[in-house]
Amino acid sequence: MIEAFFDPVCPDSRDAWPPLKQAIHHYGSRVSLIVHLLPLPYHDYAFSTSRAMHIVNLLNPSATFRLLESFFEYQGRFYNAQTSNKSRDAVVDEIIKLAAETVGNSYYSAIESGFNDRKTDLKTRISFKCFKRGVWNTNFLHQWICGA
Repeated sequence: MIEAFFDPVCPDSRDAWPPLKQAIHHYGSRVSLIVHLLPLPYHDYAFSTSRAMHIVNLLNPSATFRLLESFFEYQGRFYNAQTSNKSRDAVVDEIIKLAAETVGNSYYSAIESGFNDRKTDLKTRISFKCFKRGVWNTNFLHQWICGA
């Protein structure tokens, strides 16, 4: 069992994902993976991207990892300085659009509605409680997987 703690807009999480996928593929059915979302407070839109992940996981669990990979690929669109001149609503709209493009545009309304659902807010807040398990950042995972 491998448990990974990822922030969708963390460069260390993005860099750790390919070697982790390679290890999972190598060991096949002998290993299972649980990804915990850990939206780090110093990545401006970590909470919103993590919330989108929870929403998509509720709507279509088979699309969850595709969305994580999309956030990693387009991370620059949601990362600190790139969003400094945009309103929160504008950035969340971009997150919703990317999520819908990734999992299917037919999900757009449901993803948008998910951002108004208190349950997805609470799910995302609870996922941040990894601190109680002794996890406080994502960098250690990158160091462990990549040997950095």
